Amino acid sequence: MNMRIYKSITLLIFLSVFNLHAQNQTSTITLSSFEKTWNYALKNNPDQKSYLLNIEKAKADKITSQSFLWPSINGSFSGQYNIELPTTPIPGEIIGKPGTTMYAQFGQKYNYSTGITVNKEILNWQNYMQLKLAQNNILTTQLQADAYKQSLKQQVALFYFTTAIAQEALETNRRNLAHADSIVILTSQKQQQGLINTISANQAVINRNNIQQQIASSEMLVDQCKIPLKILCGLKVNADLQLNLLDLKSQQIVSPNQNLNPDKNLAIVETQVKGLKYKVDMQKSAYLPKLNASWYMGEQQYRKDFGLSFDSKDWYVSKYLGVSLQVPIFNGFSTSSRVKSSKIEYQKAQTDWEESKRKAALNDDLLIKNFTQSSLIAQTNQENYRLYIQNEQIANQQFRAGIISMDDYLKISEDYLKAENNYLNSLSTLYNYYSTIISRQ
Repeated sequence: MNMRIYKSITLLIFLSVFNLHAQNQTSTITLSSFEKTWNYALKNNPDQKSYLLNIEKAKADKITSQSFLWPSINGSFSGQYNIELPTTPIPGEIIGKPGTTMYAQFGQKYNYSTGITVNKEILNWQNYMQLKLAQNNILTTQLQADAYKQSLKQQVALFYFTTAIAQEALETNRRNLAHADSIVILTSQKQQQGLINTISANQAVINRNNIQQQIASSEMLVDQCKIPLKILCGLKVNADLQLNLLDLKSQQIVSPNQNLNPDKNLAIVETQVKGLKYKVDMQKSAYLPKLNASWYMGEQQYRKDFGLSFDSKDWYVSKYLGVSLQVPIFNGFSTSSRVKSSKIEYQKAQTDWEESKRKAALNDDLLIKNFTQSSLIAQTNQENYRLYIQNEQIANQQFRAGIISMDDYLKISEDYLKAENNYLNSLSTLYNYYSTIISRQ
């Protein structure tokens, strides 16, 4: 028995440790392109799922709002014990005593009734307007989901390309560091041989230290960009996100594309304006009459003593059909005030919508212009970057051969690092605009 308990405890400990190890194990997610990253985010983004649930909720609300199209049917059963029957005065002529008044009690001590009641709103314009609002709300939630999808794509593109650029900058700086280390070793040897002075040797070390600082900055930038991208992709904290590097020398600069689809947020404003128009109509419908119909069919049973009989001869049929018409006449000007308020809100929304369209057109025009100019700047900086790479390689060979001095080489190396930094900054600016454009295509 003790051996069984010992084995059970050992098994539980093993399973607990294995489960903890499985939870802490890092999973690697490799996304080789923006398209794959976007599809992954679209599938796993938590907020995207929330918008889809909002659409389902709006559809359910529509079903609720159109329930007036159907009659309401209710079944009922009730019992009543008359502690004291009501007294009713009747003329004496009924019992052969003209000129007198008699007081009689009618009914039984115990009454039971059961039946079915059917009610139907035949005419109620407010319900129809409520249904239109519900239908418009479905469209609004669908457009909100589309607008979030547009925003999500813009954010994924921005952080994807920024992370890819930062990763490539980090790898480039690491290569530069290895190259700078070799220069430090070379200058140290030349200093020992008396070929260069201490100032030049120190300058080589300073150059290496500057590159190390750039590496640290690049590592921080990569982490800062990866965290938002992991959030957008719905990844956990222990997930390792890997992106393909960009080849800065051969990276094809994205070209301007003039085709921009309308901003999804404008469509939301348009449906909201329509919704306010429906609210105006709903307030106006309060002036219109309402027509309802009801139908009842049931049976009643009357008894002197307590009890309940299920014999059909003890039950008496009761049926009726009713129609009610309500015509609003006066309600203290509240309806007219609500109509006026809803009209003002609708007019204000129309003005805001027109202003939103005007601003959106101006912003889109500016976006295309900025993207076009940024593309030209990035192409120029890329060409300069390639030329500075050649200059640095030639200067490195000449320095090692003793043709140029250390100062001349470091000046060319510094120019190369500046060109690299300018090129990376222009790429970041270009893809910032491109991320907005790609989300609108």
